[in-house]
Amino acid sequence: MVMVATRDIQEGQELFICYTGIRWGKITRQKHLLLTKHFLCCCPRCLDPTECGTFISSIKCAQCEGNMIQDVQIGSSEFDMPWHCQDCKLEMEHKKVVAVEAMIGQMLKLINKNSTQHLEGASRKLKQLLTSHHYILLEMYMSLVTLYEKKKERPERIVELCNILLPVLQKLEGSSRAVALLVIARICAQVSMYKDGKEEFLNSGWFEESILQFDEAYSLIKYDVQAPVTINDLQLTLEILKEERNPNNKEYPKLATTEEHSAKDNAHQPPNGESMERVI
Repeated sequence: MVMVATRDIQEGQELFICYTGIRWGKITRQKHLLLTKHFLCCCPRCLDPTECGTFISSIKCAQCEGNMIQDVQIGSSEFDMPWHCQDCKLEMEHKKVVAVEAMIGQMLKLINKNSTQHLEGASRKLKQLLTSHHYILLEMYMSLVTLYEKKKERPERIVELCNILLPVLQKLEGSSRAVALLVIARICAQVSMYKDGKEEFLNSGWFEESILQFDEAYSLIKYDVQAPVTINDLQLTLEILKEERNPNNKEYPKLATTEEHSAKDNAHQPPNGESMERVI
């Protein structure tokens, strides 16, 4: 078995493992750890009120719509600490934040999670209560990407959602499977928009960026059972588009072929059948 690191590891750096869902909010993570592991986590992310600048647990301030973040005091019970607005300093008791999440949880039980219309409507309502990167909204956005891909609908919305999701997931997870799948989804949607004559709605340089990002994502998920069945077709399509978009022999980054990817894998295999592990 080969384990692949999702981010660079420095020599002598301490390695950690996540006992919870990495995209869970702070309240949910801490509750899970208390119930199942009997401790409060004091990792850098849990001690950072902004959660590495993602604000993934923040709700909106009722006064100015800023980010409500929880005060952190080492040695004090997590549930004793109030929340305050980063901008106007308005305070809110922790139990009120918990109540907001509980109310949202009950509401989500009532919606059809296989309906893009229901998910879009619910996310619009929740944006009145939650900050744009709140973990509940992010999970809904990931569901929407999957549904739109299956239905082959609204590629422009897929691009929009991936642009919201990727910066947060890359910060929290590094080059993970979820990140690779979103990168591939965005590239597919961008190619679809290009073929439909909607390139004007894409960022300038989208194609060059897609070429660069495809290889890294492909190398992460090419053997994954969740990899899109069309991933090799996408690789071929990108090669064809390179020719179409290159009337002046502009030098694009070269896409690695399947054989080159396999050769790269073999080059990293240990000699004499010895095992090699790289820690996640």
